[in-house]
Amino acid sequence: MTNEEALVIQQLATRALGAPADQAVGPVVRAVTSALEARFGTWRMASNLERLPKAKAIVTVADDIEESHNVVSVRIKDAVVWEKAKLVVIGPLRSELVDFAAVWIRTKAGEEGLAAQQLAEALQGGAPASEDIARAADLLREAPREQTMVVCAPNPVSPAIAAAMTGGAANLAIALLGDAASEGLAVLPPEANTGACSTRASARKAARTRWRASPGCSSSATTRRCGCRARRQRWTRLAPSWSSTGC
Repeated sequence: MTNEEALVIQQLATRALGAPADQAVGPVVRAVTSALEARFGTWRMASNLERLPKAKAIVTVADDIEESHNVVSVRIKDAVVWEKAKLVVIGPLRSELVDFAAVWIRTKAGEEGLAAQQLAEALQGGAPASEDIARAADLLREAPREQTMVVCAPNPVSPAIAAAMTGGAANLAIALLGDAASEGLAVLPPEANTGACSTRASARKAARTRWRASPGCSSSATTRRCGCRARRQRWTRLAPSWSSTGC
């Protein structure tokens, strides 16, 4: 759709139907921007996703970022494999990205923002709400601030859950980075973020398909040390040059 076509549709909705045109995720977007404005005074963050492949510590707050924003997920895997980044995954679903995580804070559906807030409080000296949160806090305290990122993919359906996820991620970024929180917080659009790089995305999709066929690993620590290492080694062979390419 061109800008001109979008303008015509907006005018038709406003003048002929008497209602403003809105996208399907409009309420979610407004909830996300409100959560950011409440904490930063603006919804515009200073972060740059080009920093992601070189990060040393990453926290994701999402339902399943592997499916909703798979290009970002690829960049996170690059950071883990090539830069030895420590990854903390906050979310309810076991995805491929969990196999790359140092800590998985598994939440109930809709409680991702609460877990992020609890991790922020633990980093500020509060009592950890769980062993996983305590482990994640210890890991993040050791990471260099300038190479730490918080990535949030808000729930695309529920404005209330999206606001809680964004608010929790923002509070976590503030606890981790202080005045530089805006530079280390990336809030992704609620729409799927997969169509911008057709050529590279196709190559990544083919590699991910082959990689997904490898045996999985359970959530137990003993099995993860074996199975996850095999997955990471396979990812290294399938994606030898992605960490240096732009999106």
